[in-house]
Amino acid sequence: MVQVEMKNRALLPTRYSGRKVFGSKIKCGDCGSFYGSKCSTPSYSEEELKEFSLKAMNLLITEKEEIIYNIESCMADICDIKKLKAKQEEITRELAIQVDAIQALLDNFINELQNLDGPIAEFDEVLFGVMVSELEAKNDNTIIFRFIDGTEIPIKVK
Repeated sequence: MVQVEMKNRALLPTRYSGRKVFGSKIKCGDCGSFYGSKCSTPSYSEEELKEFSLKAMNLLITEKEEIIYNIESCMADICDIKKLKAKQEEITRELAIQVDAIQALLDNFINELQNLDGPIAEFDEVLFGVMVSELEAKNDNTIIFRFIDGTEIPIKVK
């Protein structure tokens, strides 16, 4: 799972903060920048965010069959490199790299989701890194959890 997390970090469009597990995942729902003291959205401790993460991931588990079905239905089109061959060679090479990364990311997501058979009792940083792409803290005390597959789960926290 460590190799999976390293690959996932390489795909991040922004910086990765190794100091805190939420550092490169949570952004402000008002301004769109990384979440911090300059934001007007509510402030949450790392323990609170871990608790909210467990709640969001446990809700994701309840929908795992539908999510996996939707991902698998889309993967054939997204990952079909033969369709990309008609484009220029340079573009095709770049797309193949991205397609491989997306397929690996979604395969890892599916594998981890399939391995979750019930509620998660304890926060797992590696699992969080594999499953969650970002968090968005909103002014209304809601945190939106965006999972790797695009699923969004809002968690009302106060």
